[in-house]
Amino acid sequence: MLGIIGYLAKASGSMSRTLIVYICFAIRIASADDGGSMPTDGERFLAAIARGDLASVRQTAGSIRIEQVPNLLSHALSSPNPDVVAYLRQSHDLGISDLQIAAIRGDTGRIRQLLGQLDGKAKRTALAQGYASPISSQSPLSLAVRNGHADAVRELISADAEVNEYCHYTLTPLANAAELGHTEIVRLLLNHGAVVDMAPDSYTALMRACVGGKFDSAKILLDAGANPNAVRQDGQRPLHFAAKAGSVECVNLLLARGESSCSCILKRHGPEIRREQYNHQAIVKVLQDAVDK
Repeated sequence: MLGIIGYLAKASGSMSRTLIVYICFAIRIASADDGGSMPTDGERFLAAIARGDLASVRQTAGSIRIEQVPNLLSHALSSPNPDVVAYLRQSHDLGISDLQIAAIRGDTGRIRQLLGQLDGKAKRTALAQGYASPISSQSPLSLAVRNGHADAVRELISADAEVNEYCHYTLTPLANAAELGHTEIVRLLLNHGAVVDMAPDSYTALMRACVGGKFDSAKILLDAGANPNAVRQDGQRPLHFAAKAGSVECVNLLLARGESSCSCILKRHGPEIRREQYNHQAIVKVLQDAVDK
């Protein structure tokens, strides 16, 4: 089980932790049907959070202790249902702020009201809440970005939210927006000082756009000066991620912008991107044609 979670976490990048748990929960159910052990109460609880199933969360919350669900705060803030987040804040005293809830909902009026009540120091503290999470940033800005609320992002930036924030295990707001295809937010962040090739976790925003197969995000980033030949510590470049994602559009875009590592990708990743389950034969042909030119 832990191996599955680890694989999904590496493969998914900014995929929410709760979604990973939900997938693993489904695997556990299937395993139980074949004679394996049933999911624990904690796993059922986290799966309900991941689904955004408020009724199931309410039903199980009373029997769940904090120690049964490590990192509950991060799981809660990743739920697709803001009502689940608000409920868990109260039921398990998670210390989630009104501003974080407003950011998840994309409620710009509430964001403006809450910040308008604060002096400079208190405002900075409110904007930074969740920024020091050891797993990923859960600041109001990061939450608004991940939920695709452009107007909320604009409101938070106007209040001096840090557009280049990052934690040890996290993507920048720009990388998150790029991978999720939130192009309006990508432009907004770039226009307000987001560093296009910043890579605190070794992924640039362009790499994450390619991981998600988001052509429009990739194009905006390249137009803003993103390096198409940026290299991670393991030698992978944006083109590697575009190829593995099966995005012909992103591959062709990178090739047109000067990427020249096609032969390297075919050598290192040819078998992987040829595998039937990936169905990336078109990618192999594009790369091979580029090498043969």
